[in-house]
Amino acid sequence: MRYRISKNRYDATGENLNRGISAEERFKRAAINRGYIVSKSDPPSDRDDHWDYLIESADESLRVEVKAIKKVRRSDPAPQDEWVWIEIKGVRRDDPGWLHGKADIMAFETKRSFLLVDREELVKFVNNNT
Repeated sequence: MRYRISKNRYDATGENLNRGISAEERFKRAAINRGYIVSKSDPPSDRDDHWDYLIESADESLRVEVKAIKKVRRSDPAPQDEWVWIEIKGVRRDDPGWLHGKADIMAFETKRSFLLVDREELVKFVNNNT
């Protein structure tokens, strides 16, 4: 099943949307290559609960939010993997942002792979360092 995805008003060119879709596809292929069964979230889970994929194996089931590699500034020529943006509050009024979503794991794209981080551990880190 395919869902309509649209860019938001802050992504005038659609560059971030396209980068995000590409990162999700790369993550999906990597998870399948490692033997996971991968299921895409439905639109409400993606938008409201902030998780993109359910990955399953014989002994685990994890909800994963995939974050594409980002630029530090919109004017930068290329994305980088030294810094990661943490969304503490979403753009919609009652949206707590992906940090407080329902994903088990955050998959941050790097130039060569994905860095997997336990979301609850990341919440603790942010709370202790802000």
